[in-house]
Amino acid sequence: MARFRRKKQENNALRELLSWVQIIVVAAVIAWFNVPARRGHELSDAIKRDSFKDIFLGFSAISSARALVIFLPVMAVVVASTTMEGIAGVFYLQSITNTAFEYSLVLAMWAVGALIASVFYGRGWYKPQLVNAILWGGFFVGVAILLEGLVANPWIVGAGFLVGGFFNSIHNMGIRDMVYMQVPEHRQGQSWALIGSLFSSMVLVGDLLGTPGILGDARTIVMIGGVTATDAAVVNLLLYALARNRTGHILKGLKK
Repeated sequence: MARFRRKKQENNALRELLSWVQIIVVAAVIAWFNVPARRGHELSDAIKRDSFKDIFLGFSAISSARALVIFLPVMAVVVASTTMEGIAGVFYLQSITNTAFEYSLVLAMWAVGALIASVFYGRGWYKPQLVNAILWGGFFVGVAILLEGLVANPWIVGAGFLVGGFFNSIHNMGIRDMVYMQVPEHRQGQSWALIGSLFSSMVLVGDLLGTPGILGDARTIVMIGGVTATDAAVVNLLLYALARNRTGHILKGLKK
């Protein structure tokens, strides 16, 4: 019975992966045939020139924002870890909840936590320094995911999701504020495009590694995602503390 259930989970994950591949292929074909052609490929050449220019300017803007470069790794790891949990957690949570309502209620706790954080952050009731928002936010996201894998109790997982969703929202808003504070306004669009590409790549990695059977069963993958995000945040915190001790001050733009 367990073997049949595992085989069914693997088949469902494979079908989901194939569905994503089909969507990407169809989108690429539609985009290819809907690009208007001009004589001499003028439009194509212009797009290539502008695209390479925007990529260069985006890299330049991000690389000049030292604080943003330092914290990009933990941002990327948190995206991959939460995506891994999003895939493997579907199978794992269904195995520890008794009803569909209980399963939905546990999942909803993450969104509730994120909503509460948005209100607190937006009204200024809880608005930590950017370094705390990004690093400690990522740390508690990892802890919440790790707790989910360690404790197979839906009510404890739901409470962890409430905390995880709260700090995930704080983490995301810290990223947003850092980009607006560190990158010049006329380069923010290009920077967001590059950061978005990085995050999309990490989502792809998380979708792949989060598939049960790749790194282990669903519960193991959830724990791996939690440990990875937690460790990335801790390492980044230590490196930041080391850099702060050497320079004697925090990085410019991180006081707010």
